[in-house]
Amino acid sequence: MYQGQIPCLLVYPDRKHVGYVNQIVNCLEELLPPLGFKISKLCDKTLPDRHFGENFERLAEDCILGIVILDGFRPNVLFEYGFLRGKNRVILPLQDRKACIAVKSFYPIHEHIDSPDIKANTGLTRLQFDKLKEPAIGYFTELSDRHGINVVCIDCDADLDSPEHPKKKIKSAITGLMTEVLAKYAKQSLRPIKQEPSEYVKKLQEVTLRILQYYTGTIPSTQKRLEIAFKDMKKLEEYSGVTMPSSIYSTLAASYRRLAQKVSPLAPTKMTKLLSKTIDLNAMALKVETKLSECASLHCKIGQAYWSIAEFRHPLINSSKAIKAYEEALTIYTKKDFPTEYGMTQNDLGVAYGELSKVKDTESNATKAIKAYEEALTISTKKDFPINYALVQSNLGTIYIIVSRVKDTESNATKAIKAYKEALTIRTKKHFPMKYMRSYKNLGGAYIELSKVKDTESNATKAIKICEEALTIYTKKDFRTEYAMTQNDLGEAYTILSRVKDTESNATKAIKAYEEALTISTKKDFPIYYAMTQNDLGELYISLSKTVETELNLEKAIKALEEALTINTKEESPMKYALSQSNIGAAYSDLSRVKDTESNATKAIKAYKEALTIYTKKSVPAKHAEVKTNLERVQQYLKISRKTCDN
Repeated sequence: MYQGQIPCLLVYPDRKHVGYVNQIVNCLEELLPPLGFKISKLCDKTLPDRHFGENFERLAEDCILGIVILDGFRPNVLFEYGFLRGKNRVILPLQDRKACIAVKSFYPIHEHIDSPDIKANTGLTRLQFDKLKEPAIGYFTELSDRHGINVVCIDCDADLDSPEHPKKKIKSAITGLMTEVLAKYAKQSLRPIKQEPSEYVKKLQEVTLRILQYYTGTIPSTQKRLEIAFKDMKKLEEYSGVTMPSSIYSTLAASYRRLAQKVSPLAPTKMTKLLSKTIDLNAMALKVETKLSECASLHCKIGQAYWSIAEFRHPLINSSKAIKAYEEALTIYTKKDFPTEYGMTQNDLGVAYGELSKVKDTESNATKAIKAYEEALTISTKKDFPINYALVQSNLGTIYIIVSRVKDTESNATKAIKAYKEALTIRTKKHFPMKYMRSYKNLGGAYIELSKVKDTESNATKAIKICEEALTIYTKKDFRTEYAMTQNDLGEAYTILSRVKDTESNATKAIKAYEEALTISTKKDFPIYYAMTQNDLGELYISLSKTVETELNLEKAIKALEEALTINTKEESPMKYALSQSNIGAAYSDLSRVKDTESNATKAIKAYKEALTIYTKKSVPAKHAEVKTNLERVQQYLKISRKTCDN
């Protein structure tokens, strides 16, 4: 999961004292990274030996912005607020409009305590204690205003489009603080070279501030501007003989990444070049960074860039490089010393293995991905890290879909459905509309896989309904890649439905959806998606050939599948290559029964044998058995045909 550059410390009360606090925390976790902030969280339930000790002091020392949720008026939170004030950090105090002082939490009372003990601890009867009213936090706001501290009041119950929604109010407040934040971060970034001549430091501050302004969008960023900033950095290095601090390299790298995210999906080549620059700059930062935790962070950023490139170019090579980077990070981010970072790096490792599983050793790499996700969930629990929990559950759903295509389809598709539904308990339509739609759309993909082996009509219909709903959000104008992928899923759902109901009608709808997907997923712009849709189109024509225009539809199938193979090569995408070869074998096998038996059966045998060079008994046993059976069937048919001809 991508984090920003500027250190931000989030201090907040425990949910048992402020029941709605996770709504605010969730909002901040979604809002802050896109604004350029790297979040460290400190809840008042943290154990005292870590809470008041070295860990907190380090976080307070490193952070530029402190966000303090005052609701509950908890002593630990107030202590940390005061500590941050003493450190002269930029502080953004928050409170909900219904914020109260959680006076009951000040007593050593637990849920199952007996009435006499309540009386002994509070001087109140149980009834009196239960009725104890918690006063509103009004005075603190008044006092803070007198001291020039603006407490931002938010409304957790406001609708997403309301100007009172926490995201909008907090974003507006942070925007107002950005000038001060950037100035402080620029100064902090240069601490390692404060002994250099003042003239040099002044020039360096100017360049650093400019890079930060590009990074945060305070000044519009372009590739040319970033290149000029990089050249200015190198000139200063040559002039002084002093290497820039790693944080400046990594911030420039993050600026390139942000620029890549803004590139149209129709320009993956440009996106890849920008991400490659991100990798190069983070590698430069690694050479000069001495702090182990920062080295781990840089390895993660390199892994994220490789994984992003793998989505569009050379998935086998780039996903393997991403895995290597994450594994390097995990030698530092141990579960004991960096539990939060460990959990999220395990998630990212799972994503990289998932990407690799699409093109090589599906079952083996998917198993590694699942193991990484399950390890991530030991940290990213629903109670403590709901946003991360939902992310991992959604990713877990995706990998179960992948593995369901090669092994135990019903079991793994069912697990995928369960994982997506679990993610959707956090990613609600009201609070996280885009993440909700992403997980919901993927839920449709899980129903597609399940429909292949169980309750075909019912599950395919569910998938179609989900895809059609997703397309009301994922429009062709605003979400081109998501639109294309959803159209592809819709085509696959209609293909499966056509096998059990209204064959010609549903097949026609499937073809229409696939062709619509290909208006975006062109061979030039999105070769991986293009090949996927061509393969799926080939499978549809094979299915349709069983009921109408057998010869014509099989020839169309072969044409589409051979087109897929122009992208899904054995070297680049071995698993996808094997799938397309297997489908070509099926098409030629069926064609051999209606035309040119000797020639087409021979081609089918060749294709099946080629698929088996990837689908080995060891690596993909289920697929190996399936393709081997199909190979033996066509070999037997050819043998019988030859005997008939001889007679």
